[in-house]
Amino acid sequence: MDNNINKVLGRLSNVGNPIFLLKMLQEIRGYIKRHPLDYPISDKFNNIYFDIEGEIYLIENMLVTKNVVLPDKANVVTLSEQALYKIAHLIGVTNDEMLISNLLKEMRSVKNIKKFHDILEIGDESFSTNLTSNQFALIMLNQIRKN
Repeated sequence: MDNNINKVLGRLSNVGNPIFLLKMLQEIRGYIKRHPLDYPISDKFNNIYFDIEGEIYLIENMLVTKNVVLPDKANVVTLSEQALYKIAHLIGVTNDEMLISNLLKEMRSVKNIKKFHDILEIGDESFSTNLTSNQFALIMLNQIRKN
């Protein structure tokens, strides 16, 4: 068991201080709890809908479909268009036509934890979700595993 813990800590040390990473995970949990969205949640955790000021995007298998109809039950994240563009600028994504798709791809390769903290700050006023942090993580893991 100690060997497994050492392996995990070794892997975490490649991306940053493990204590800092744990604090960051706690911060994300608190962040999601502070931004609730009252919308019926889906029992399927293989996709997520982004509501960007009324424009609905479906993310499924890391593919983005624009202008979809939000179902009666869905895993939803809302964000303002301004926050979306600020996050894109922070990460260095500029292509407007495929902004969300490119943003998701670039976020997968961000290694600087400070950038993740900055992303949370940018979205603070407009972010909301009906997911718990565990459900959100499950969806993200399902998306990454398929690609």
